[in-house]
Amino acid sequence: EVESGRRPRAEAALELYRHLSLLVAENLAHMHEEETANNAVLWAEFSDQELAAIHDRIIASIDAREMAQVIRWMAPSLTPYERSTLFGGLQAKAPAEVFQRLLEAARPHLAPRDWNKLIFGIAAAPLAN
Repeated sequence: EVESGRRPRAEAALELYRHLSLLVAENLAHMHEEETANNAVLWAEFSDQELAAIHDRIIASIDAREMAQVIRWMAPSLTPYERSTLFGGLQAKAPAEVFQRLLEAARPHLAPRDWNKLIFGIAAAPLAN
């Protein structure tokens, strides 16, 4: 009886695992195409400055509310250096109120130590206790 209750759960877990494996495989293949063929075309056609300007225009086109949702998931997964680089760029280019909103969107999702490293890295606000 106990075993029969676990069987459907095990089958569901296996099905989930298989679907997730296919998703990850497809994503990795897609990333490979972007990082080889697509980047080769971009690098052949545009200078570093032009690519940076394109990147900045894409980022600027993202609504602040949507960016806050992205930041909420992205910030905790970045290294302290990557996080400081990201927020340093936002601090330099975004309006102050937008930057502050994005910073506050990340704060609840960072451990106090990570928050302090970020704030120290960008020198933007008081440290957490």
